Amino acid sequence: MSRGIAASEIAGRVARCRGLLRGVKADALWVSEEADVRYVTGAASEFWASPTRPVFVVVPAAESKAVVGVMPEIWAAVFASTSVEVKTWPAPRAEDDGVSLLSAELVAACGEGGVVATPRGLESAARLPAASYDGVRERLERAGVSVVDGSALMRELRSVKSAAEVGKMRRAAQIASRAFEALPGRLEASLVEAYPTEREVSRTMRVLLLEHGADRVPYVACSGGRPSYESIVAEASERRLETGDVLAIDVGCVWDGYHCDFNRNFAVGRPPAPSVARAHA
Repeated sequence: MSRGIAASEIAGRVARCRGLLRGVKADALWVSEEADVRYVTGAASEFWASPTRPVFVVVPAAESKAVVGVMPEIWAAVFASTSVEVKTWPAPRAEDDGVSLLSAELVAACGEGGVVATPRGLESAARLPAASYDGVRERLERAGVSVVDGSALMRELRSVKSAAEVGKMRRAAQIASRAFEALPGRLEASLVEAYPTEREVSRTMRVLLLEHGADRVPYVACSGGRPSYESIVAEASERRLETGDVLAIDVGCVWDGYHCDFNRNFAVGRPPAPSVARAHA
């Protein structure tokens, strides 16, 4: 399984996006979240961890207009190998941290009196301060550009996965599955006199995920108890496991930008009672 997204696949995504925009009578799509930006550009970076250096991508509906990336200068090299036309500003700049540049590119893509679609529904974020967002909206209003929710459009665009995408998701899931399979043996090998704490189990699981090939492990929840655990999303504690516990570990890991998320339950020290086994079957 090769890394990255083929240029031909990116081109196909952009073409479908343009078609969907025309179908809803919108003149451009404005995206700013990592998954959406990567989907239409192929650009990847760990720098998304910084909330103060946002990237905005504008996809015009018109075939004659280029896809434009509006970003701080530090991001430019990341997009150098893409087909995106890059526009930068010297961030941070408190008096105008990309507001005027983004607004100008949106107006250029839509034309005065046009319509821009941007995800505003579940799991969406503008990735810029509220005051900056208000500043962009004010500039668009002055140009007669209206903003509509592009969540349904983006969901339709991304919901059907290519063979390459399915392969990447499968790879991420295989990494997690193999790490889960290796966890009991790794923990047993380190036992001395007592069971490990939840936090020690969580740390071991993170190490195994990385050893098996994960690029990132943004999420490990670990909680045990009797007759069962209380929460599937609890942070691991310093509580030491005991015989008879049921231990839940829920993980999310990433391979080449694609995620997996699933959990496994473990019986500690002995097989679970029949009633517990039925509950977790």
